[in-house]
Amino acid sequence: MKKHILFFLLHLYTFSVYPQLFFNEVSSSFDFNHSYFQGISGAGLSFADFNNDGLDDISIPTNGEKSIFFFKNDGTKLISQNFNISYPYQVKQILWIDYDNDNDKDLYLTSFNGKNKLFENDGFFYFNDVTSLLNLPDSLSNSFGSSWADINNDGYIDLLQTYRTSDTLSNTIKIFLSDSALSFHEITSTTNISELSKLPFCASFVDIDNNNLLDLYIANDKSSGNSMYYNNGNLSFNNISESSNTGVDMDAMSVTIGDFNNDQYFDIYSTNLEEGNKFFVNNKDLTFTENAQNLGVSFNGQAWGSQFEDFDLDGYEDLYVSGALVGSDNPSSAFYSNIFGKYFEENNSVGLGIDTVESYSNAIGDIDNNGIPDIAVLNMFPHRSFIFKNTYSGNNNWLKLNIKGLSSNKDAYGARLVLYSGDLVLTRAKFSTEGYLSQNSDNIFFGLGENNSIDSLFIYWPSGAKDRLYDLGVNEIISINEGSTSEKPIIYSNKLSLCDGETMFLETGFYEKYLWSNGDTTQKIEISSPGQYYVSVYDQLNNISTSDTIYISNVSPPQFTLNVKNITADHSSSIEVIGLDTLNNYYVSLDNGPFIRNNLFIPNISSGSHQITVRDINGCESSQLFEIINIVKNENNPDFNNKSIARKWIEVLLEAIRNDLARPPIHARNLFHLSSIMYDALVIDKKVNQNIEISPFLLNNTINEESFVFDFPQPNNDQEYIDKVISYSAYNFIRHRFKNSVGIVETYKMIDSLMVSLDYDINYNKLDYLSGDPKSIGNYLAELYIDYGFVDNSNEINDYSSNYYKPINPPLDLSKNGNPDIIDPNRWQPLKILNFIDQSGNLIEGIPEFISPEWGNVLPFALSEEDLVLKVRDDDIYKVYHDPGAPPLLDTIGQGELDSLFKSSFSMVSIWGSHLDKDDGILWDISPNSIGNLESYPENILEFHSLYDYFNGGDVSTGFDINPFTNQKYEEQIVPRGDYTRVLAEFWADGPDSETPPGHWFVILNEVNDDNNLVKRFEGEGEELSDLEWDIKSYFLLGGAMHDVAISAWGIKGYYDYPRPISVIRYLSEKGQSSYPDSINYNPNGIKLIDNYIETVGPQDPLLGDNNENLGKIKLYTWKGFTDNSVSEKEEKGSGWILAEQWWPYQRPSFVTPPFAGYVSGHSTYSRAASVILEKITGSKFFPGGIGEFEISKNDFLVFENGPSVDMKLQWATYKDAADQCSLSRIWGGIHPYIDDIPGRKIGTEIGFDAFEYGKSLFEEINMITKSYENNLNNLKVYPNPITANNFMTIVNETDKNIIKISLINFLGKTVFDQNVNIDSKKNRLNINKLPHGIYLLRIMFSDDTMKTTKIVISR
Repeated sequence: MKKHILFFLLHLYTFSVYPQLFFNEVSSSFDFNHSYFQGISGAGLSFADFNNDGLDDISIPTNGEKSIFFFKNDGTKLISQNFNISYPYQVKQILWIDYDNDNDKDLYLTSFNGKNKLFENDGFFYFNDVTSLLNLPDSLSNSFGSSWADINNDGYIDLLQTYRTSDTLSNTIKIFLSDSALSFHEITSTTNISELSKLPFCASFVDIDNNNLLDLYIANDKSSGNSMYYNNGNLSFNNISESSNTGVDMDAMSVTIGDFNNDQYFDIYSTNLEEGNKFFVNNKDLTFTENAQNLGVSFNGQAWGSQFEDFDLDGYEDLYVSGALVGSDNPSSAFYSNIFGKYFEENNSVGLGIDTVESYSNAIGDIDNNGIPDIAVLNMFPHRSFIFKNTYSGNNNWLKLNIKGLSSNKDAYGARLVLYSGDLVLTRAKFSTEGYLSQNSDNIFFGLGENNSIDSLFIYWPSGAKDRLYDLGVNEIISINEGSTSEKPIIYSNKLSLCDGETMFLETGFYEKYLWSNGDTTQKIEISSPGQYYVSVYDQLNNISTSDTIYISNVSPPQFTLNVKNITADHSSSIEVIGLDTLNNYYVSLDNGPFIRNNLFIPNISSGSHQITVRDINGCESSQLFEIINIVKNENNPDFNNKSIARKWIEVLLEAIRNDLARPPIHARNLFHLSSIMYDALVIDKKVNQNIEISPFLLNNTINEESFVFDFPQPNNDQEYIDKVISYSAYNFIRHRFKNSVGIVETYKMIDSLMVSLDYDINYNKLDYLSGDPKSIGNYLAELYIDYGFVDNSNEINDYSSNYYKPINPPLDLSKNGNPDIIDPNRWQPLKILNFIDQSGNLIEGIPEFISPEWGNVLPFALSEEDLVLKVRDDDIYKVYHDPGAPPLLDTIGQGELDSLFKSSFSMVSIWGSHLDKDDGILWDISPNSIGNLESYPENILEFHSLYDYFNGGDVSTGFDINPFTNQKYEEQIVPRGDYTRVLAEFWADGPDSETPPGHWFVILNEVNDDNNLVKRFEGEGEELSDLEWDIKSYFLLGGAMHDVAISAWGIKGYYDYPRPISVIRYLSEKGQSSYPDSINYNPNGIKLIDNYIETVGPQDPLLGDNNENLGKIKLYTWKGFTDNSVSEKEEKGSGWILAEQWWPYQRPSFVTPPFAGYVSGHSTYSRAASVILEKITGSKFFPGGIGEFEISKNDFLVFENGPSVDMKLQWATYKDAADQCSLSRIWGGIHPYIDDIPGRKIGTEIGFDAFEYGKSLFEEINMITKSYENNLNNLKVYPNPITANNFMTIVNETDKNIIKISLINFLGKTVFDQNVNIDSKKNRLNINKLPHGIYLLRIMFSDDTMKTTKIVISR
């Protein structure tokens, strides 16, 4: 009968309580926007109060741009904090601990691939790395969990650190004992803790038998066996894993401690990656019983984090588990309600069902400080992390405690609390870490059921002290210091000085009555005067006891003055704090922001009123108001005010590229993404404020299963709406993309300065874009594109490194002659150069790797599947768009026609090197009168040579008869050929300032846009566009084309892996000559001899050598390079005979050749595609006014030689002429043979046209498109359009032709729907179910091979 009554009561309890407990996901309302990017086995988080203001803050790793986010809780929002903590590693655990007992939180971080670090908080959130200073390990290691606890109860917390190692003889646990926080020393070997061949994740110190000594439990992965160690009290432990029944083999992830059945003994829950979690119930005799299955908490999924907490306040701790499986059909998370300490029931009705994403850790805190525990969950990208606010609405009561040690460690780790309330006996303890690598609130939560009073509370401190408190109130938040019930009262205060004009609090323990020396009669008093203070307390019998006297001193706040600089055209704003004693440390805060030590100079302050606050080492503060005036915006400054916001940010990006490593495909992607951001900003502005709908690029599209959702907000009449959207998105985007740049300091200064000049707040970080605030929209747009960058297959998360490409050839050592070690002369070869400096002037350590050989994998702009072929080499797959076919190869056996072409093409590079001498007496007209106007390129590879003048240089173009704009002949410009060729080689190498080729064409575009002859009509037709719309659309089209070129050209480079002239010329020459079998130094794989250019060294030759050692070697008549050590680097080298084994391209000795394969030429491909874009957007093949020019000053342009010897202008009549000139420059520069050139020009042409047509299709107004095509598409009707997802689309064919095929292509060029249709059918109904919302191109193929296309919009 009793059993049935209990069953009835339990179920009655279940039905009555569940509806009262519910969690709301509130991350957005708290401005908490976080994801953890893929790292090894996730990470933990901290929900602890790091600034001691009584509110639980959140510290959480990202494995992204910033390794950690610190969010300060102000009660309604989580505000990101910037601490002076540099931690460039993959964070695993974040623990706020007070290791030195100075009443402020220090920070300990662990990393799997970096260094574990201890940062000391100096009291004002300025952090010092004290790892080495305190004798803790400061080297790279593979670590996961740590645990801080006072294992010898001396009042200072000690450290346990776990490690991962392949050394089976190495202990994976280390114990570091604190020496009064002055240092640590390792005592592992004497503790008897030995974890050999183990794989630990987490470890927790827990007192399993209530003897006030902390024992140890360790969760070990891969069935290496969990471990339990019993504390003997003398700094040694006994391994009781087997006898305690806790040493099970499992894939253990975490350790969670609780007293689920209220028997005053702690139980242990350990999550398991497979086969169910384990729950070890304490038998009170140093043994445990594993009972997860029977208690209903086995989970049976990929479990990681777990936490015990009494969420429904009934007096029994519930359990929450997070897992890594995704989807509602998998056990991805679980909430277990504790049923009177008897068993658990999984409860799916409390609002946690949305946790169906990949989660690792979770932590407990009180986000709104209402005394009821909440949950934070770390989720993997692309999912956002959760904050689950507990909205319990029942009648149960609670108590929330914050305890602080005195003789014990300040954190009170190891303290045990036992609370008595009615029939409840509740036991809790304080731990530094709980669950999976996480840290809970410093507060301790008690649920009291419906009990409305607390009989007593006992606190057992690690020091051995014991406090007893009686008749506490319920539903209160109480702070308790160690010794609060001691016979002699203690005065508690964090400091002993009082600043002028300020107040401070003094408090004592819990007694019947109080009488302070100043007459106050409360437990806690507020004082405003220095002096002596003591307190007398009385018990129930009116016995009196008096504390010791403390002295509170007076301190004057710091005095200072300010030097203020306004925002001008010459400099950004700044303030300087002066007049302080520089021998002391001061902490400076701007506008109530974080205090930064000795930050006495602050640049880039926005205009308006501000406050500076200076704090001294005593915590005393003084503040001053000041004002910054933006003179730039308010004065006539054409360089600033006459440029569109898009132009301003593109120029900043170009400068950031110049300050970065020279990586053309990566920067093409950066230019494209920023251009796309600005284009999508234009889409938003048109839709929101002009009610004009054009197709976005990224917004509301789905890529790699990631949806980039954007719901258009309501109109906003902000006059700077689009400027703000673009600026905030560009600012955050550039900060992200260049966070690891070698020029990060200069780049960050630039973008900060621009934002300040625009009067925009660089600290504004809200993402609530639906509010309509353009600043928030910009921030959100940047987040979308940052997320997009992690799913576009560029491997950005690993700094764009290669996944499988490996060079087959060993490096060519350029400190030596020849090329003796090359294995395959048909494949690319790395270069070994002492002090290699890239095109942008950055020193690169070691041997430069091939830049982006797998770039064909990156998602394109307009490249389509029809352009793509999959290639396999060395068992690796390469994506190749616009495959040009194999280049000619050196045939070491047959020496056929293509072998001859291979040699001839590379030999021409050496021959053209002879043109780099201004004193050779050859003068050229370099104006459009004589150069340019190529009509076509040869089709057959055997005819490529016909485009070039093999011996004299240049191509077969003949120039133009007249300038079509002026109807006048172009003025001749006669210059030395050697000046012209050298200028070309340097000008086109990286652009005038090394912004790499794609950036160089953006510079040219800006020059075109500035030309007064340009009328900004798209395609030369229609209404003239505003500067902003013109800039955005032209950048978007050019950026898309440059991005597609990078994907195509580098996909080709990666697959064909073709060599550079530096490798081939030296290799062929070292083999010998292949022209005369009966002559000296003959080798069929050698170079072909050419009179006056490629010959052998004869007996009387000046190159013979002192001992005739060079007799018969190959010599070249070419640029002399750096063969003569007596010639200084800046001195002109000229042309002459050199040994071929010493041949050098026309490049700096610290650079030589770009670190990637040659075929096809990136410059040729970029330039031709860019020229097509410029032709199409302007509607003319000619530069504005019929000529484009770039002035070159005499002796003020060349970098590694003097020159040129005359002033000159680089001139082009057409955009194509400029592109063709760029292609030739790479031959003169010694970088490419002509075999690399022409395929690049052809591919660039196709890419340019395709990119333009695709981009143009996005510009068309959607309502006009749908109306036009629905009503009349040459008697072809498509409806509905837009169409709702999971619906049907109908195509009615009223033409006289038959439809044979219907396709849908997404915005990445991928065919997502392809269907052959009944040739006689005039009406086709298509099921587009499961297609994500977005913009698609509908392609209709007819039986006569004609085609119609239109845009289809699938809406949600």
